[in-house]
Amino acid sequence: MTAPSPVARVEENTAADGIELSAEQLAELDSLTLAAGDHHDEMGRRLLGR
Repeated sequence: MTAPSPVARVEENTAADGIELSAEQLAELDSLTLAAGDHHDEMGRRLLGR
């Protein structure tokens, strides 16, 4: 399987911009517990504000 091209990634991400979540869906996302563990390197943690 080949990785998507950068153009395909941009198209995919911009298509998601048109999605609207309901108040219930947003509340469910807000209630989720953050992942625990060492999933990100130092730079990734800085980008996430952790």
